[in-house]
Amino acid sequence: MALTKKLKQKINDHSFEFDRMERLANSMEDIFRLVGSRDFTNLRQFQTTKLGNAILDIAEEYSETQIGLIKDFRTFANTGKLPEIQYNK
Repeated sequence: MALTKKLKQKINDHSFEFDRMERLANSMEDIFRLVGSRDFTNLRQFQTTKLGNAILDIAEEYSETQIGLIKDFRTFANTGKLPEIQYNK
């Protein structure tokens, strides 16, 4: 897991420090992997519940702090097409 400077800053903004920062980052990465393993039908179903939307939000927030990951699972869910990977954002 890459605890990037951008991810550290986002975590610090919510007052998670020390070992909790690692734990939160690892949890976010795990959620990202779980969401990434779903097909567009399952992702579409995520959008119908609060929990599903929260899971999507966490996965997308994590991907914003990394390089080369899908940033928008909702586009994939709604179109069936992967969004373009944004490398320098």
